[in-house]
Order: sequence, then C-alpha cells, then structure tokens
Amino acid sequence: MIHAILAAIFSATGAQAAELNTSILTFGWSDLRECPARIEKARELGNTRLSFLTTIYYKDDPSTHLPASFCFQRQWPGCEDVTPELISQFRQLLTACFKKAADLGLEVTVLPHLDPFESSTWRNTVAFDPLHRYGGSSYDEAFIQPQLQALLEALPPESHPALNLAGEMGSSVFTYPASYRQMLEGARQVFEGRNLDLGISVNHSSAGGALNTHYTPKQLDETQFLLDEIDFLGISAYTAQRSKDLGARSFERNIDSVMGELAHWGLSLPASKPLHFSELGLGGGVPNGSIAPDAEAAANAPYAGVAGPYEADERNPWRRPALADLRRRYYHSLLDYLHDSDEVAQAFIWNTGSWDLQGLYPGTAACSDPELVRDIREHNLAESGR
Repeated sequence: MIHAILAAIFSATGAQAAELNTSILTFGWSDLRECPARIEKARELGNTRLSFLTTIYYKDDPSTHLPASFCFQRQWPGCEDVTPELISQFRQLLTACFKKAADLGLEVTVLPHLDPFESSTWRNTVAFDPLHRYGGSSYDEAFIQPQLQALLEALPPESHPALNLAGEMGSSVFTYPASYRQMLEGARQVFEGRNLDLGISVNHSSAGGALNTHYTPKQLDETQFLLDEIDFLGISAYTAQRSKDLGARSFERNIDSVMGELAHWGLSLPASKPLHFSELGLGGGVPNGSIAPDAEAAANAPYAGVAGPYEADERNPWRRPALADLRRRYYHSLLDYLHDSDEVAQAFIWNTGSWDLQGLYPGTAACSDPELVRDIREHNLAESGR
C-alpha cells in the first residue's frame, strides 16, 4: 500500500525519477583535502547531485558507553578532541568542498556519521543527546552547525541542498527526538529565505535502535512529531536480497522494513514525505569480511564488503564470475526500480572499498565495472533530461 500511495503522490506532482548518484566520503582532513579532485572525477560519471559523507568521532566513556568527548581525525591515525580551531578548520575545508561542487553545477546532499574512535560500537546503538555537551562540545555545535555554515557560504542562493541531521543514529533519534526537532528549527532559521531540505536517515533494520528497546510514550510522541516535520526520510538501503529472484521490486524491501519497524512503535511517515536511499551498494562479502562463497550469500548481505588489495584475485570478489554477474543484475534491477517507481527522490552509491563500482577512490580501480559505470551514467543523463 505504501508504494501505491507514494507513487500516486509523485506522479501527481510531476516528480522525475531519481538518479543514482555518487558519494564523496570524508573520514578526516586527508579526505577533505582530496575532496575537490574527487568531485571533478565524480562529475564525469553523469551526476547532477553528490552525497557528502561527513564524519565526527567520539571517545567512549566506558561507564556509560556514551561519548566522553568528540574528536576529528586531523591526521591519521589520531583523533583530536574538538576545539574552536578544529571546528573552524572543518568548516573551511568543507566549504571548499561544497564550493567546488557548486562551481561544477552540482547539487549537494550531506550525510553525517558519528563513529567510535577506538571501538567497534555501531553508531545506531549510541543513545546520545545531540544537544548535550560531552567533553565541552555538543554534536550539534561541533558538527552540524559548521556544516550548515559551509552550505550557506559555499552554495549559490538558487541551489537546493539536503542535509540529514543524523545518519544511522536510531537510538539517539528515538531517545532524544525533541533535541532533533530543536536542531531542525534552528537549521531552518539559519537558512531562512533559502532552499534547504532537512531529514533524518535510518538503517533499513533497527531503524529506531533495537526493537526491544523501551521508549516512553512521550519519546514516541516526539518522534512522530519529528517525522511529521522533516522534509524527507533517508534509508541505508542494504536489505537482504535473493539472487535467484532479484528484480526491480526487490528494492521495495528496504521501504517495507523501515515502515514496518515504525509501525511496531506505533509511528508512521506521512505519505507526502519523499524517501532517499542515503547509501546503498553490494560489497561482495559476508559479515566476517570474507568473499561471499556464491551469489546467494553476497545478495543476502549487501552491506558486507571485503578489504583489499583488490589487484589480488583472492581479495577481489568481482573477479569471480558469479559475483560479477550478480552485481550487474543488482544494479540493473536498481536502475529499473528508480526509473519506474517514483518512490525514491534521491539515491546514492556507497563509494568505498569493494562497494566502489565506479573506482572513485584510490585502490578501488580494480573493483570498477565499466559497463555499470556507463549504464549508470546513461540512466542519470536520461533522468535529468540532459
């Protein structure tokens, strides 16, 4: 039912089908400095919009498993606690990055991630308050506000950026929805008179953290208010697929999963809200980091990738014919879905490691598939009317 409703709304509004765009991933200062060159390369891939992954880290408080402080990776492998100077540097580097995109006529979507510096904790399980000061700075002050300023400074008035306030941070959003609503209001004030779409991006599963988490009626009411007030909802679209029956409608499983979990909490997304596939891809691996033994195993875990070096056959899943065939069927089915469904307004490839089918990043050229690069470019040119 949700698919029919969304399709009818997009058809009535004349919304065009979504492109399949590239992600520029920035995990620290080194990536931010390389950002303009990567944008140049991404422009040649047929994009009219890019997603910019931004990253702030936190140092864990072992007594609470909440942030003790936030930090930026100015120089690998260290992480320096945020200071006004570091926040200013982050803003300046990001401004240069966004300005390069604007100079090339590209629109900007931003996906912020909070990652642990010294543990494997998944950000989706960290129930932090984005307005609380951990170690002297809040997530909003140190991370979101400088990104708003960078967008404001770098982009022309006629641009139409999109900013996620959180990416895969379900426990935080559901525990402190009132704080995110306050951030939403503040961001709109900063951009008063300018175009800016604001949203939240959730994972395809455990969208609000673990399903057995207890949230109070007040928290759930505030979360519903937040869903009512955002401009779009993003999804990390890595739902398990079945190789043998992969087709365009397979990608609806991402939407069904999130809507089902919202319903579990007694929540719903207003049907007028556009959806984004904030990140997606096929890594060719299984959860333990090994190459998938067959296409069915790889399709069952799109989120699972393999570490390089990819020039070596034993580390490159796409040197295996069954997996290379699966990847082509996966993306051709996705392009069919984006062309026909009108459910998703924006969609972005996760361009890193074995997911990087466009070979955008150093060391991933051997993962590139020229046929898919061409087909995605042709899809984007057609959908954008160029």
